[in-house]
Amino acid sequence: AVWSMVARGARLVEYWHWHSLHYGAETYWGGILGHSLEPGRIYDELSSVGNELKGAADVVGQLSTHSDVGVLVSAESRWAMEFMAPLSAPGSGWFGDKQSYDRILAAFYRGLVDAGLAADIVAPQQLPDADEMVRRWPVLVVPGLYIAADVLLARLRAYVEAGGHLVLTPRTGYADEDAVARYVVMPGVLRDVVGASYLHFTNLRSAVPIAIADSAELSGAGTGWADELIPDSATVLARYQHPHLREFAAVTTNPFGKGRATYVGTVPDRALSASLAKWLAAVSLDEDPWRSARPASVTCTSSTTPAGQVVRFVHNWGWEQAAFVLPTAVRDVLSRAELDAGDRLALGSWDVRVLLEEPA
Repeated sequence: AVWSMVARGARLVEYWHWHSLHYGAETYWGGILGHSLEPGRIYDELSSVGNELKGAADVVGQLSTHSDVGVLVSAESRWAMEFMAPLSAPGSGWFGDKQSYDRILAAFYRGLVDAGLAADIVAPQQLPDADEMVRRWPVLVVPGLYIAADVLLARLRAYVEAGGHLVLTPRTGYADEDAVARYVVMPGVLRDVVGASYLHFTNLRSAVPIAIADSAELSGAGTGWADELIPDSATVLARYQHPHLREFAAVTTNPFGKGRATYVGTVPDRALSASLAKWLAAVSLDEDPWRSARPASVTCTSSTTPAGQVVRFVHNWGWEQAAFVLPTAVRDVLSRAELDAGDRLALGSWDVRVLLEEPA
């Protein structure tokens, strides 16, 4: 876990507490040392990774991360959905599930991880200009952006016009910055960008399978919510398999300007989210053998050193051993072993290897 944080740009990893407290509200808030104050497994693991970091400092001390996807996260939209939640849950009553925003965000983020894509979390006020957005994030996923000022929606429009692939989800842009529902057919000012619109929506009490409507290899089901999407210029990628909802689109995509907008009108289950992320990669990202050649439990993320060298972080997130065939020659930063392209990289359970890619 420490190495995954370093791989994504962490300069410091801290722990609270040094030792577990012996009284008070945080008595069982675990520390590096337990109540006995004797070093044990946790201390040994952190000591080990600390020594690894010390030995690799010349390589990983000043990394710049590489990301495939940006994920726009809105605190204001989370607060709004906590107050008046769109999704339902057993026992949630009239006001719905206060975790609605996190459910929508997690559903889309999970698929990115499963597809092996590296994602940046970015707040609306952190967005750069459109050209820089496209350079940094060829794909921008916007989950549950319920609260959106006109200027933010204009910035998303400019991102698509400049060549970005914008992925919109239920509730996007439905209300302004004062949480006032907009007086327009949704998705409002982005309607021509999306190439589809909807007038009605509904909760889903149970998952609804989707039917593929185009060549995109999507599979899975929609959960929680369904926008009744009506395509204008957009291509329908999937429809709902449901007696009523089948007349509407579940997922659409539409070229606009130099880019593309994809609208997902439901909260995807894990299968749909992963297949959607793989489709996004095939449509809008460069081919990457480090991503395509990995086993299911393995992730490969990359960063660059100030000298321009590429550092690869290969994680095995599972109990079973895994093997990864190296696409290029590398040097193991921790063991100093030299490995050739085509070599099998053995990964133990919950293992990580830090590799410095050798120049071609």
